[in-house]
Amino acid sequence: MKNSFGEWLREQIKKSGNTQVEFSRKIGITQSQLSRMLSGEQGTSNETLESIARILRIPIEEIFRKADILPSTQINTEYQERLAYIFDQLPATEKKMLVDYANFLLSQPDARKK
Repeated sequence: MKNSFGEWLREQIKKSGNTQVEFSRKIGITQSQLSRMLSGEQGTSNETLESIARILRIPIEEIFRKADILPSTQINTEYQERLAYIFDQLPATEKKMLVDYANFLLSQPDARKK
């Protein structure tokens, strides 16, 4: 696993408000294993990657891409995967509200300009 994954994960741990000790407990590994993973000295199992995705609440595909298990994608694909993941977590009424809001945004005069 490349060190860029470790750097990315270190940043995500900070953003999540967890210490490395707290985060390692949540994903089911020791703090020393996490430290080696962050430094690039040690890889990680798919099970641990799945736990990281669950704790950070991001699609597993995103973690696998960051860990160089899946090939990288264009930024739009990452946004689409993230949106699909979020959408799947919502109850039906909130899904409808999100679709209605997206339609509202698209109806705005400058909505299609990039």
